[in-house]
Amino acid sequence: MPQRLPAWNRKWPKNTTVLSKKAFSISKPPLLNIPLSHVVPSPLHLIMGIAMELLKVLEAYCNELDADEELAYKAQGDIYTELENAYLKVGADRRAFHQRFVGNHIRKLLSMDGAKTITEILPESKKRNSIRDLLCRLGSIQSYTKSEFLTELEIAKLDLEILEFRNKYKEFAKTVTALHFTPKFHWLTKHTMEFVKRFNTWGKLNEQPVESVHHQVNLDMTRVGNVRDQIESIPDEEMLIVDEEYLNLLTSNR
Repeated sequence: MPQRLPAWNRKWPKNTTVLSKKAFSISKPPLLNIPLSHVVPSPLHLIMGIAMELLKVLEAYCNELDADEELAYKAQGDIYTELENAYLKVGADRRAFHQRFVGNHIRKLLSMDGAKTITEILPESKKRNSIRDLLCRLGSIQSYTKSEFLTELEIAKLDLEILEFRNKYKEFAKTVTALHFTPKFHWLTKHTMEFVKRFNTWGKLNEQPVESVHHQVNLDMTRVGNVRDQIESIPDEEMLIVDEEYLNLLTSNR
């Protein structure tokens, strides 16, 4: 059973930078000390985070090519503009979300011909082919996040695809310094298969069913809106919401 951490450890530290470095980018202490074996690898956030790293490299490459053509304004060159149009063609219009991609955008970019569509605007090169290959491989991994139990064959294929993706990513990173090995990359390549083999699923247990908790938290924050220490004013029992509505954590596959 996860153990509740001491009350002093749940206080927000004044120096969050120290905590961030010590806890690997976590800015606030957790309410519960949960072992890694009980943490569900988030299909949405892992895939989305890694895809964003690859898209940053893709966009930087477009800017480099535009600079070679003496189109000095960043993100306004001809090739970058073609990339933005390719995003729209796939159905990923980030203009409606503060210039940021959301989960549905990433799913479209990685599904079917999404990766091919957004990379075919670039001239033939080893770098372009590597970006396309990695996006396609990540899209294939994404297909296993379905809300179903996986067969032994599917689990074996997913294991192999994650391994091949990791090797290709590491090989590409040797030539592209802007490509980072993030905690999400680590979770995908080191911990996901342990979870999948244990529960025979990945998408059946994920963060999506508890997204509605945000609504309850928003209500609580409104209720204590005029209080200085808002989070501290909400009882722990409410922070760890226990209600019939949230007990069913299995995603329906209907």
